[in-house]
Amino acid sequence: MVSNNFFPNLLQLVGEEIVVEDYLIPLTGKRAQSHYVFSAHPVNRCFICGKAGQESLRQVFMQDA
Repeated sequence: MVSNNFFPNLLQLVGEEIVVEDYLIPLTGKRAQSHYVFSAHPVNRCFICGKAGQESLRQVFMQDA
């Protein structure tokens, strides 16, 4: 569920290029992927390891070009 506190702001960014500086958390061992998770923290401090909150993650699904 997406919070109504920030969802309208996200809708304004549809179609815009967004640049973030994060750490990539691999989901599979494959070189080519279409689903990514990025963390604001290195893997040893990320949410998956229990040392940060879920607000520190970004989930990205790539669209076919």
